[in-house]
Amino acid sequence: MSETSAVRPHLERRFETHRVVFWHDPEGEYAADLDTLGLEGVETVRVANDEYAIKNRLLHLEPEAKFLVYRSGAVPTGVGNWLLDLELAYGVFTADRTSLVQQELGLTADGIGEVVQAHEKFFRAIKRVQSLEALLDADDDADKLRAKMCAVLLGQREHSLLEITRTLLIENANGADANYGSLADYGLDEFYWQGAGSIYGYTSPSPSIDDFVLWMFRQAIAGFKSERPGRLRNIQLDFASLRNDRRSQKALTTLAKRAAGDLDYASTIEDASFRDLLDNDLFEDVDQKIISDLARAVAERNITAREVTEAIRSRQTSF
Repeated sequence: MSETSAVRPHLERRFETHRVVFWHDPEGEYAADLDTLGLEGVETVRVANDEYAIKNRLLHLEPEAKFLVYRSGAVPTGVGNWLLDLELAYGVFTADRTSLVQQELGLTADGIGEVVQAHEKFFRAIKRVQSLEALLDADDDADKLRAKMCAVLLGQREHSLLEITRTLLIENANGADANYGSLADYGLDEFYWQGAGSIYGYTSPSPSIDDFVLWMFRQAIAGFKSERPGRLRNIQLDFASLRNDRRSQKALTTLAKRAAGDLDYASTIEDASFRDLLDNDLFEDVDQKIISDLARAVAERNITAREVTEAIRSRQTSF
């Protein structure tokens, strides 16, 4: 956001109500591109140890003209600054990136400036900022801003934790990590894991999508039970959405197969009765166990045809 094109709209707004605008640029970031501003009807004057001459021009020689008075480097303090009275009268413009971005976004909630400052890399690309602006609401707070920044990086409009998670899980199921890598590159991975912790209850000293997948299926195996009632309610609801929604159903099937192997789930149900597994459709291992038990029971003639039919029917709508 250091291009003069990003600064120009802010200066134009200043000149709507001011004849003279003083611009302090301590680091001289904009000195080389100053002549490309293209402010209509405004003459740019660079301060070069000629403060008295500039003041005379502004007040006496051209009292009606519009001027942008640009000063780079350190500005003398107190009476050492010969332009101080005019600067106090007209105000001083500072092209602070954080302030400019915040003004461009139109957000005023507490913490917005800190977000912009912490994720400066994100706001360097004009296209990214434009995509973000299309998602913003005037009352968005710092958390919503970060969530919508995540959505922009993932190339989607939805910014809820569920939809961000859905995208990351689909990617993970395909053996890729470019989207998660983007979050990490722009310093938003920590924000995502904070959300997963506060909303889902997932915590880890080294969080990753692979680890989150295993954690999620462990919670499902345990029936999403917790010592604190309701703690896992959010992940339970979103897990159901992930499995039922056509967008992510295939990915969750892939992840379930992987998780079953990593957790060695088949060995945990070896001694279980197929009757106790009829409502369990987390993994394909359950179907294989039920089929095996049914076949054995039929061979040993210790099950009725009706019971076999009911068992089969109960599984026909499962995953």
